[in-house]
Amino acid sequence: MTPDTGHRMRSPETWDAARQAYMEGGGARDICDRYDLTLSAFRARARREGWRRADMADPEPPELDDVDDDHSPRPSFEDMAEMAARRAARALRQGRAGETQRWMAVHDRLIRQSRAEERAELVAKAVEDLGDTRRIRAIGDAARQIHREAVESTRELHQLHQLHRASSEPTPPDPDSPAPPLSRAERRRLDKLRRKR
Repeated sequence: MTPDTGHRMRSPETWDAARQAYMEGGGARDICDRYDLTLSAFRARARREGWRRADMADPEPPELDDVDDDHSPRPSFEDMAEMAARRAARALRQGRAGETQRWMAVHDRLIRQSRAEERAELVAKAVEDLGDTRRIRAIGDAARQIHREAVESTRELHQLHQLHRASSEPTPPDPDSPAPPLSRAERRRLDKLRRKR
């Protein structure tokens, strides 16, 4: 009985499906997860066989009639937040902390947007029920609230961009953390300097 070395042979059909998914714009990690391939084997085969998206013909631009958003309903902010939470959970299971953090930031932002949308609907309903004078005041109050939320949203979006940038850059050393222990050579050099004084 031979030990399992972890080497797995995949059928040509599997590699063809993986290549097709990659050429259609799929991410390498997602494709490897879907077809149970290792990332290194996938990249080696892609390099060896010349799987380059740049060599693909550009897709035809969609007809303007095909881009009619009136017929396709927009998902609610709650639905999009749920999708972001599922993607954050998947990234967490795969050990991708930076991606998890970014998806959670998107989730939080979508939840806040959903709540703001609900408040705006309540304000609009209340405005319909008020008289003219109070309606004008309520509209002004609602406009100020929406403006504050828009400013806050812009600030949060900027922070999200900073988070994305910060998660892809190496973190600088913390000045408050203790210094790493000295090597033997460094200790000897410091002892020599102390003896000379």
